[in-house]
Amino acid sequence: MNSNYIGIANADLSRTEALFGEHIESDPQPRWELLLLFLPGAVRHHRELVARESLPISCKLPWQPVAALLTVAWCALPAQAASSIVRDGSIGAGPTAVLTPSGTVSRGSASYQQITIPENYGQRAGGNVFHSFSKFSVGSGDGAVFTINGPASNVISRVTGGQLSTINGLLKLDPGSTGSAPNFFFINPAGVTFGAGAVVDVPAALHVSTANYLKFPDGNFQADPGTASTFSSAAPEAFGFLGTTRATVTVNGGALISPSSPFPISVVGGDIGIDQGHLVTIGGGDIRVVAMGQHTQEVPLFGSLPAAYGILAILNGGVLAADSVDGLNGGNVTVSGGNIMIYSQGNVGFTGVKSSASSGTGNAGNIDIYAAENLLLIGGSIGSRTSTSGQAGVVKVDAGNIVIDGLAGIFSRAEGSSAGKAGGVGVVASGTIQIGNGGLIDSSTTSSGDAGPVKVSAGSLLIDGQGLRAGITSEASGSTGQAGSVEMVITGNIRAVNGGQISSSTWSAGNAGMVGVRAGSITIDGKDAPIGISTGIFSNANQGSGNAGSLQVTATGDLSVLNGGVISSSTYTPGNAGSVTVNAGGVNIDK
Repeated sequence: MNSNYIGIANADLSRTEALFGEHIESDPQPRWELLLLFLPGAVRHHRELVARESLPISCKLPWQPVAALLTVAWCALPAQAASSIVRDGSIGAGPTAVLTPSGTVSRGSASYQQITIPENYGQRAGGNVFHSFSKFSVGSGDGAVFTINGPASNVISRVTGGQLSTINGLLKLDPGSTGSAPNFFFINPAGVTFGAGAVVDVPAALHVSTANYLKFPDGNFQADPGTASTFSSAAPEAFGFLGTTRATVTVNGGALISPSSPFPISVVGGDIGIDQGHLVTIGGGDIRVVAMGQHTQEVPLFGSLPAAYGILAILNGGVLAADSVDGLNGGNVTVSGGNIMIYSQGNVGFTGVKSSASSGTGNAGNIDIYAAENLLLIGGSIGSRTSTSGQAGVVKVDAGNIVIDGLAGIFSRAEGSSAGKAGGVGVVASGTIQIGNGGLIDSSTTSSGDAGPVKVSAGSLLIDGQGLRAGITSEASGSTGQAGSVEMVITGNIRAVNGGQISSSTWSAGNAGMVGVRAGSITIDGKDAPIGISTGIFSNANQGSGNAGSLQVTATGDLSVLNGGVISSSTYTPGNAGSVTVNAGGVNIDK
């Protein structure tokens, strides 16, 4: 799929309106230069389907927020030539001029000019050490090193001067010989960018935010030095947003941001951009990413995430990844935003959100994605996999509307020679789900481990293979593992065309699973489907000795099967076919 890139300013949306045929409200407070990610294949295909198929209104995406999402990307800032770290003098003792390097610090084979930030530049309360800066940016080749005088639980830094922080060098917290491993908090309501050359070296958890305050059980540490703060000795509980600012956290330029194993990482901003950047945990660290938008809200450091309304864009090889190691389970990945786009073009590797069990016996973590408005997967994926004896994670997605286009998907898989099982996949959309051009929602196995169940519910569903196999599936191939069941509840219309599939099938000794579909109306149209790619609802035993599964299909309205579309349970092996039960208000079969 080709893409055109057109740079525009936030205040000038006329070109975007012309492209999408919609009026788009201008942001009253322009925040950054925009890059128009105009994806003609996905957008044009949807518009053509709406026109050609006379789809009901439930199948039409709300293009105003979708267009706004496609409009926003994160332009990488130029690498900063020099560091600019300045204390604001509100707490602690020390200079208020720009801090300068003295000596060097090494990490691995790299050496940096060291800018030391000792504890006395800040203020201690019990196990918490607080710092306050008017500016904080680390240039390429420099290393900002926080040190402590005694054991600490948390080192907490705020930036108060209203300028974006850019990190293109080393950001390090050195506990020295204190015997402690403190967490590191970095808060700047004006935004934070990790760019090319950024390296984070902290002994425990990493928390980065554009919040207005950090909440403690006995008060708040404010990002505004003009507002009274509590310097608490208790553990922090949440990031707090006042709804007065909206800034971005970006990770780009190949930056790899990872805390020490097995500790977590959280990134909480107004908007989040991961463009060729990586947020990674290993051996148990959870990943929590929230694009809050401009809302009054507290985001807890642990537990369930609240609904959020900002933009999260993961682009061009950008990754949120939690991996298991040895016998340690991988961490869970939890994401909340308003509009979430995962976009990849060309040979840039995996782009998206993943958990994996790739070595040892540990299990992969679970993935939970919440998009209050729209989720777009354009060549990007959300998935968990195992290639070991560990289990893959459960993947859950909850959104307003979902588009999956290109070789993209939502999945949990057991691969290769692993004995681990794939996890279940659950997808919920209050509006429409569109899957096309090879996109998949699936749980599958190519190992001795079983695939998991796939459950999908939505207001309406459109699957158009566009000449490729696309759809909602659970499969077992080249293995002894069982395929999982596929269960669908769609309140409105299901339309499967041109290679669109809802299926559970086996190519192995394992059995296929049951397929259950319930909808308001169902249309299956095999017109233009490529030879060898079925269009419809089915469970097949294609190879091996496994059995096909049963089918239960219910349409409260009409069921139409056209142009070679199928509803079937079939076997091409010694295995048995399953039963097929169909109930509909009306049936139309036309070859």
